[in-house]
Amino acid sequence: MRAAAFACVAALSALGCASAPHPSPPAQPPPPAPTASAELPLEAPPPAAASEPQPFPAIDELALDNGLSVNIVRRDHYPVVEVRLILRGGSASDGARPGRAQLAAEFLEAGGAGQLDPYQLATRIESLGSSLHIEALPDSTQVSLAVTSANLAAALDVLGDVVLRPRFDAGELDKLRQRKIEDARTALASDPSYEANMVLSRQLYQGHPYGHFDALPSELEALTLKDCQSWYRSQVTPKNAVLVLAGNVEPKSAMSRVKRLFAGWRGARPSPPPVATTSLSSRRTVWLVDRPGLAQSEIRVAGLTTKRQSPDWPAIAADNQLLGGETAGRLFLEVRERLSLAYHTGSVLMERRQGRVPLVLSAATRVDKTADALRALLQQASALSSTPPAASEVATAKRYLSDSFAFQTETVNGIAGLVARLRALDLPDGYYDDYQKQLQTMGAAELFATTLRTVDLWSPVMVVVGDASRIEQSLRAFGTVAVLDPREELVKARELPQL
Repeated sequence: MRAAAFACVAALSALGCASAPHPSPPAQPPPPAPTASAELPLEAPPPAAASEPQPFPAIDELALDNGLSVNIVRRDHYPVVEVRLILRGGSASDGARPGRAQLAAEFLEAGGAGQLDPYQLATRIESLGSSLHIEALPDSTQVSLAVTSANLAAALDVLGDVVLRPRFDAGELDKLRQRKIEDARTALASDPSYEANMVLSRQLYQGHPYGHFDALPSELEALTLKDCQSWYRSQVTPKNAVLVLAGNVEPKSAMSRVKRLFAGWRGARPSPPPVATTSLSSRRTVWLVDRPGLAQSEIRVAGLTTKRQSPDWPAIAADNQLLGGETAGRLFLEVRERLSLAYHTGSVLMERRQGRVPLVLSAATRVDKTADALRALLQQASALSSTPPAASEVATAKRYLSDSFAFQTETVNGIAGLVARLRALDLPDGYYDDYQKQLQTMGAAELFATTLRTVDLWSPVMVVVGDASRIEQSLRAFGTVAVLDPREELVKARELPQL
């Protein structure tokens, strides 16, 4: 580089020597700086505004005689297809056997299917340029894979084997169960967020399967091959399933393949899970997971909103965004930035098909700031239902929700996920269009009125994960402190009365 520079200078010098010198032109004053003018196109950007609502893609709903529903959403601009089977039974169908749905769902792949052992099944899926993903959510179990349009028929063949012909090999189940036990033990020993969510779910949904954020190691050890088989027989039935095909799909040929593969599938609709009830205790308790030596604390504060199917849901979504927005939310601006009490903050809505939906505020903070951070979260929870929001923050929340929703419809994976949400949560086909329209018309006064009517954060569930020896006394100002031991699967070790 340096040699090239020298060569360039030498060349310029040679040129200068070969020609007669010219007198330098007289110095000119610099041009005046541009003055503010409405004619400058980039001087003032237009005010931010939410995008116009875009209609959700049409869903072609078809059905087989055995009750299997097939939902096709055509997006022909790119030759890919998302294949997703939704079973309307997730962890809420565990009954008295926590972890049963998740273990059985993962076993559909891990145990092999049809004539293929687990390795051959994985190899077959990879040969399609895809991967199989199976997950038991609270209200649904979903089996999904994405393929090119040319491989759709082959992908449906694989799905048929996995769903209709699982091998249920006892040896493979033992290996899968042991892996999950080790994962659960590791999370209980090292993941404060996991521990906080375990305790929070249990306290919000006492006695209901929704209370099982994940199965404990001892609960996983108790699960058997018969548990997996019984869950499969009751939940994996055509009348409990929706097959979603989103992308570059030719409906006639796709349905022909679906009928050939699934027409012989039989099974009744399973009994619904027990009704979920949620209520907040008037006796304030801080559930403290003791992690000796932990340098920071993880905090959760949870209250209740409306049911997921309520027409008030767009306002609840705006409340959540107003609180927990990544950089414009109240928790970020107040708890993290102004008060410097947290490394990160956020809020989330725990969507469930049944019962009132919890709204959860969270923060991670230094151990010596735990009580102050918890107090700040409680103040923000209280302010949501005591102080009307500013029009500007409502506009920001609406704009984010509207525009981020539009991005979700840009991929076939996003579209399939949105259709799956409709089916898992009992939402109507026109729901997303109505949701966008309500966001557009919602004002600050309407939002606050809905919040007052539907949100209960006055006596929240409080969970803290941290070093009890350093923080338990300061937490007694907020209520009774119940200290839990993660080494003993979160059993109560002791209880301290409120000061």
